Amino acid sequence: MFEELSYSEKLLLGYFATQDTDNILPKDISDRISRVDNGYVGGSLHLGLVNKQLLERGSYSFTYRELTYRISPKVMVKVLEWLYDTDEGNNVLKVLCEVFKYFQMNQKPIQIALCEYIRSNYRNTSEASIIFSVDVPYLQPIINDDKYMSLLSHITETCFVELIKNTLTRCYQGEMFIDSKRITTLAEARSFSTDVRRDEVLYGIYLYAYLAEGKKPKYVSDKPLYEAHLLSAAILAFKGQYTDALKEFRKAQNLYNTKNSKTISSINLPTSIANFLYIVCCKREGTANGESMIANFIRRNEKVKTEPIKAAWALACALTNRKGYVTDIRLLFASADRLSKQLMVLLVNYLGRTNILTEESIVKNSPQWLCIRYDNEKFQPLSEKEHKLAEKSYYENHLLTSIYVKQQWEYVLESLSAHNLGQIRDTEQTERLAYFMHDINDDVCEVRQQQILKSGGWSAGKAISYANFMAMDEDKMEPEDIRIRDRERYGRKNSTYYLTLANVLPDMSSHSRLYVGRWAPYSLVTVSEEMPYLVIERSDTEFTIKSNVPEEQVEEEYLIVSRGASSINFLRMTKELRPYFSQLLNLGKFPLEAEESLSRFLEGLRGKVEVHSSLIKGGSTLETVKGTSNITLQMRPQGKEAYMVSIFCRPLVDGRAQCVPGEGSSVIFDVYGAMRVCVERDLDAERNNYYNLVNSVEETLPPEKTFQVDAFGLLPVLDFLREQGENCPYVVEWPEGHKLRLNSRSTASQWSASLKKNKNGWFEMEGTVQLDDNTKISMAELLDLIGQSRNRFIRLREGEYIALSERLHRQLMGLDALASRQRGKLQMSAFTAALLDTSIMDGELHLEVDPELIEIRKRIIESSEYKPKIPATLNATLRGYQVEGYQWIARLNSWGAGALLADDMGLGKTIQTITYLLFKAKEGPALVVAPASVAPNWKTEIEKFAPSLNVSILNFITNRSTFISEAKAGDVVICTYGLLLSVKTEITQKEWTTAVLDEAHVIKNRGAKTSGVAMQLKTKYRIMLTGTPVQNHLGELWNLFQFVNPGLLGSYEDFSRRFIGPIEVAKDKERQEQLDRIVHPFMLRRTKEKVLDELPEKTEIYQTVELSSEEMAVYEIIRERAQQLLEAENSEKVSINALAEITRLRQASCSAQLVEKTWKGKSSKIEALIEALEPIVESGDAALVFSQFTSFLAIVRKELEKAGIPYLYIDGTISVKERQKLVDQFQGGKCPVFVISLKAGGLGLNLTRANYVFHLDPWWNPAIEQQATDRTHRIGQHNAVTVYHFLSSGTIEEKIKRLHEQKRDLAENILEGTDMSGKITGKELLEMIK
Repeated sequence: MFEELSYSEKLLLGYFATQDTDNILPKDISDRISRVDNGYVGGSLHLGLVNKQLLERGSYSFTYRELTYRISPKVMVKVLEWLYDTDEGNNVLKVLCEVFKYFQMNQKPIQIALCEYIRSNYRNTSEASIIFSVDVPYLQPIINDDKYMSLLSHITETCFVELIKNTLTRCYQGEMFIDSKRITTLAEARSFSTDVRRDEVLYGIYLYAYLAEGKKPKYVSDKPLYEAHLLSAAILAFKGQYTDALKEFRKAQNLYNTKNSKTISSINLPTSIANFLYIVCCKREGTANGESMIANFIRRNEKVKTEPIKAAWALACALTNRKGYVTDIRLLFASADRLSKQLMVLLVNYLGRTNILTEESIVKNSPQWLCIRYDNEKFQPLSEKEHKLAEKSYYENHLLTSIYVKQQWEYVLESLSAHNLGQIRDTEQTERLAYFMHDINDDVCEVRQQQILKSGGWSAGKAISYANFMAMDEDKMEPEDIRIRDRERYGRKNSTYYLTLANVLPDMSSHSRLYVGRWAPYSLVTVSEEMPYLVIERSDTEFTIKSNVPEEQVEEEYLIVSRGASSINFLRMTKELRPYFSQLLNLGKFPLEAEESLSRFLEGLRGKVEVHSSLIKGGSTLETVKGTSNITLQMRPQGKEAYMVSIFCRPLVDGRAQCVPGEGSSVIFDVYGAMRVCVERDLDAERNNYYNLVNSVEETLPPEKTFQVDAFGLLPVLDFLREQGENCPYVVEWPEGHKLRLNSRSTASQWSASLKKNKNGWFEMEGTVQLDDNTKISMAELLDLIGQSRNRFIRLREGEYIALSERLHRQLMGLDALASRQRGKLQMSAFTAALLDTSIMDGELHLEVDPELIEIRKRIIESSEYKPKIPATLNATLRGYQVEGYQWIARLNSWGAGALLADDMGLGKTIQTITYLLFKAKEGPALVVAPASVAPNWKTEIEKFAPSLNVSILNFITNRSTFISEAKAGDVVICTYGLLLSVKTEITQKEWTTAVLDEAHVIKNRGAKTSGVAMQLKTKYRIMLTGTPVQNHLGELWNLFQFVNPGLLGSYEDFSRRFIGPIEVAKDKERQEQLDRIVHPFMLRRTKEKVLDELPEKTEIYQTVELSSEEMAVYEIIRERAQQLLEAENSEKVSINALAEITRLRQASCSAQLVEKTWKGKSSKIEALIEALEPIVESGDAALVFSQFTSFLAIVRKELEKAGIPYLYIDGTISVKERQKLVDQFQGGKCPVFVISLKAGGLGLNLTRANYVFHLDPWWNPAIEQQATDRTHRIGQHNAVTVYHFLSSGTIEEKIKRLHEQKRDLAENILEGTDMSGKITGKELLEMIK
C-alpha cells in the first residue's frame, strides 16, 4: 500500500491517521507540514489519496466554503502500524512530531487508544474505554487480527455490541468474512449488563457461524430473540422439517418487527439469506399454503424491493415462473449487494440458465458462504474436507438444488392445457396489460400496466408510453397483447399510447381486459363478435338492401357495429365477404322486375353469406327460433368477495348475444351450437322482468347495467331471486368455483337469551343460537357477526351467508348497540339496560329479563311524570326552558342516572344547576369542579341566587383537608381543575351528594390525570355542564359519559369498535342513529335560536386581509418546508416536526415577526385591526380581541399602545382573583377593548358589555371560537353583536375556514344527524397547505 506513495503523500497520510481533521482544510495541513519539512510538496495531494481510497471526503465547511477530509476507516490502523512498526514510518512520525510542536495536537479518542496500544507493542489497553460507538468503522478492519483481541476485549459494552452488530451486517451484505471462533471467544469472555444483550450478540454470531462456516451451535435456545429463532429455522430447514422451520421464521419476523417498531404485517426478514431460505422452505413444504406464502411475498414486495429481499424475490419469481422473471433477475443483480449476488449465482446455476448473467459476473460472485457453496456443489465442487463438514452440518440436504426444475416446455403445455379448460384466472398473475377507454363511444383506447392488489383485484394501472409498449419483452405480455401490437399501425408518440379500438377488440372477446370510465372504479367492457349479414326487404316500389355492416366501413377488417353502457359488438370483414357487401351496399336497391334473378342469386349465397329476405325459402338463410325473456345477472369476481355485476338479456339460452333488456331490435342473430340462427325477442316481457327486479331491490341496484358491488350489496338481490320460485325469469351466471351461497332466512323461534344481573352489578347476556345444521354460536359471537354486517345478512364463513328477518335484524342491531364486550362476555350497565325498548324486549328473539331490570324500567317510566317544584329560597326567576332543564336533571337523578347539560353558551346552565343544588342541599355537601376562570363566577352566582347555601372556593382555603372532610349539608365546595390533583386523596375519599363538572370538556382526554381523579369521585348525583361535549372526535364523548353514567357506552375499545370507526371513518348513519338513541336520554342540548327569541342579532363577517409581498415571501418559505415534511411522512399520522411547521405557518399568517425575529416590517393583520377598532372606541362601543397565540397578542398590545387605544389583557398566567377584577373593570365601562388569549377567555367569562368581537386567527375547531364569541352573545346582551374573523388571503387560514364549513360540533351531529368529522390526517393537512 505504501510502496507506491510519494514521500509527501506518506507525510500527509500520516498526519490524517494521527489527527482529528474533521474541521481542518487540506491546505492548512499542507502549510503546517511545509513549515517543518521543506521537501514536502503539497498542492492537491489529498485528491490523489482520495482516488486511491486512502482518504474520504468529510463535511462541508460553511466558514471556509470548502470540503474537509478524513482518513478512510479501512486503512487507518494499517497506517498507524506502518508509522510505529517500520523504520520508514518512524522517520515520517518524527517529522510529524516536529509539526505538532508548533501546532496543538488534536486526536480523536480512537486515535489516542490505537496509538497507545500499537506504541506499547499491542499491550496497553488503558485507553480502550474512551472509544465511542461512532468509531466502530475504524475497528471493523482489525476484528480478524489476533493482536488486537486484547484491545477489543477492553472497549465499552455499548461499543462492543455496536461493533459486532455492524460487522455482522457487513458480513450479511457480503462485504466481509470473519472468523467466528475468534469473535465467539471474545464475546463469551466478556460480561454484559443484561443477559438479553449478551444473548443477542452470541446468537447473532452463532447464526453467522452456522450459515457461513458450517459450525453447528452446541444447543439452540427458544429465547424470545429473533436471532435465536432464525438459527432454529435454518437448522430445521436443513433437517427437512419445513413446516416447523416456517413457524420459526414467522416468530423471528414478529420479534424483529417488534424490536424495530415495524408493522406487524411485515413479512420480510432482516437479511438476504434469511429471506432466501424462507422462500425455499415455502416451496419445499409442498402445500398450497406454501405456494400462497410465496405469492403473498411477491405481492407485498412488488413495488419496493429492498436489499434484503432482492435474491428472495428473484427466487420466488423463478419458482412461480412469473412473467419477466429473467429480466427481473438481471435488473436486481445489477444493484444487489455481494451476498445477494452470490445467492442469485446459485439460482441461475440451479435453473440451468446461466445465460441470464455474464460469465464474468458468475465467476466474480462465486458463492463464499458454506451453506450456499454446498447447495452450489454440483456446479462448483467443494474440497473433500469442506464437503464432509457441510454434509454433517446441513444434514446432507441441498435445500434449493434438490427441488425439481420445471423445464420451459412443461410450463407452456400446462398453460395451454389450462387455457383449453378455461381455468386461467386473473388472480394467478401479479401484473398484466389492460386497455382503457374514457367513454364507451371513443374509437381509441389507452394501454396501461396493472398490478394485482392485496384484495385480489386489479389496480387502475399506469399508462404505458409508446416506446415502452413497443419495446416490451414478450414474456411480460399475453399472446393477445402481442397480436394487438402486431396489428396496430396507428400510434401517437406522446405520454400515453392510444390504440385504435377496432384493433384491440378481436382479442378481447374471449377474455376481456377492456375497461371504460374516466375515474376509478372502471367498468369492464363485455366484447362480443357478430357475423356480417345482409337484409333484403321488399317495398311497393323496390327491394332495399340493408346490413349490420356500415357501408363507409366495408373496406375495414374490424369494425364496431353496436355499443352498450359497458358492451361492444364488433365483426370481421374477410376478403372473401368484402366484394359481396361492398357492391351490394353501394348499389343499395333492386327494381321489382329483378325479383326472379335476385331470388336465384340469394339462394346461391347459402353457405357463403348470411342473408335474410322473403325471397329466400324460409325467409332467411338461417333458422328462426323464439327467444327467452329471462334477465341474466353475470357475476365476475373482483377480489375477495367483491363482484362486477352485468345485467342483460340473453335471448338465446347459451347464446353469445347480450342485449339491453327491452331495447334494440325485436330480431337478432346468434349462434346455437355451431349454427347461426335468427332469434325473435319479446321486448315487453324483457322490460317487465327488468323493472320488477329493479323496483324490488332498488337500494342495491344502480341505474347502470354494469356495476361493482361487494357481497353485502349483492345479497339482497340473491335473496329476491331465490323468492321467485321455479319459474324465476332471472338467471345468475357465476364463474366456476366462485358462487356466493345464501342460506334460507333464519328466524329466532328456537333461540333464547337471558339478561341477568351478575355479582359486579352488571347485567350479563347469555344464550346460544343454532344458525344452521352445522353452526351453533353464542350470543356474543352472533352480535359480533351483526356488527360486521351492513344489512340483515350475516357471514357464516367465506362465500356463505344467512339471511335474517327484518324484525330479528332490528332487534339484534339494537342489542349490539347497547351491549359491550367485557372479557368475552356481553354486558350492560344499569343505565344501558334501561334503554331496552319494546322492539328489543318483545322482538322475535325471546329475551328473559332480570326482575331488577324490570324494576328499573318501572322507575324510569314513573320518573317521566316527576316535576319537582322550584326551591322557594331561589332568588331568581327561571325561564321556561330553564325550568325544564332543572326538572330534567332531577328526573334522571331520581332513578340513579347522571345528566349532561349541553345547552349553548349563554343559556344559563349555571342557574339551572344552582337550582338543583338548592333542591338537594339538605341531603349533603355538593362539589363543583370548574376552570380557574369560572370559579369566581360560580361563587358570585350562588351567593346571588342561592344565599342560603354556604359556598367556598377551595383554592383560597388554608387547611383544605380539614375543610373537605367537614363539608356538610348546605355546603357547596368549588374546586378548580388545576387543584384537583393536589387534593386527590381528600376529595376522592369524601362522600358527596352532588358532583358538578363545569366546562366538562376539560376532562375529554381519557388518559389525562385530571380525568382520572374526576372518575374516582364518590357522589350520589352526577352533573356535567358543557356547551361543546365533543370538540374533535367521538372518543371525547366516551370519556364524558364514563363520568356521568359509568358503563353506559361500554369499554373504550368496544366503543371504538362499535361507534368511532363506523361513524368517523365509514360514515355509518345507522350507527350514528344508534349512538344518538343511547346518549339522547342523558344529554340535553338547546340552542339560542330555539329558545331565545329576545337575544339580539349576531352577524358573522369573514374579512380577508391581504399580506404584503414581503410577508408572503416569509410565508412561502415556511409553506414549502411544511409541504416537504408532510409529503415525506405517513398519509394518516402527523409527526411532531410536521405539526411544529404547520404552527409556524399559521403564525406567519398573523405576523412575520413571530417566525422571523429580525423582521422590521409591519403586520397587515394588526393594521387592519387598529383601523377597525378606532371608530368602535370613538363611538363608545366595546370589543373583545381573541388570538390563540400569546406571542402575537404581545405584538398587538404594543401596537395598541402606539395607537393610543386603551385595553385590558387576560391570558393563562393571570390569577383567578386578578381575572375577576379585570372582568369587573370591563363590564363597568372603564376600558373599551379586552385582549384575550383564546384558551384563557373561551371559558366562563361574562363580557356582555362588548358588542364587537375580533378573532385574529382561526382555530381548527370552530366550536372553540364559538365559545369565545358567546362570552358576549348571551343572556344579558341587549345590543346586536358583530363578529369579525380575520383571514390572511392566500394562506392556510382560508383552508381552515373551509374546514369550518365542513366540520360540525360532534355533539350537534349526534343530536341532529348531520355529517361528522374526526382528527385531521397528514393527507388533509398536505392538501390545506398546497
